[in-house]
Amino acid sequence: MSSTKDVLAKSLLKLLQNNSLDKITVQDVVNEAGVNRQTFYYHFQDIFALVSYVLDQEIPKQLTDISSPEQIPQWRRAYRDFTDKLYANRTLVLNTYDAITPRQFESYLYSKTRPVITMMIDSESDGLNITAADREFLIEIYARGCAGLVISWMDEGMPDQHHVQLTRFLDSIQETVRTIITTFTAKNG
Repeated sequence: MSSTKDVLAKSLLKLLQNNSLDKITVQDVVNEAGVNRQTFYYHFQDIFALVSYVLDQEIPKQLTDISSPEQIPQWRRAYRDFTDKLYANRTLVLNTYDAITPRQFESYLYSKTRPVITMMIDSESDGLNITAADREFLIEIYARGCAGLVISWMDEGMPDQHHVQLTRFLDSIQETVRTIITTFTAKNG
């Protein structure tokens, strides 16, 4: 049985197939869902809270499901699966992206990317003397880089050839992160 939140989410998804988010009202969503406005506001503060819920439900949880260092090599696949899911839902993603600021969407992407990058950095620096400041710096630049790459892809309309660029980016992370950590730890003595 579907929860009311899920019914509202499905209604928003249906509406987003033909309309951008800025053209959809709470009233449109509740009419599609067959509930009243009070029910909507019981579950969500506003339409953007519903969008956040939809994105969290629609985008695989693989980015936060990696829980042990032994699984870290899967970070690359998890990120690829994440962008595949975005691509599969590109109408939803682009209609949402067009209605909110790029900064809002970047913050969402960053929040989903940061845990994976954190675990990758921690795995690669295991046994090395990396400072907390250097660790945080690396997490920040790689997580922002991943989010920024997806934003650039959305700015271009999410074309298929993105996967070539994504693969190159993931290759560069894999090849450089251990070298950078080693350089940082050598400077720290």
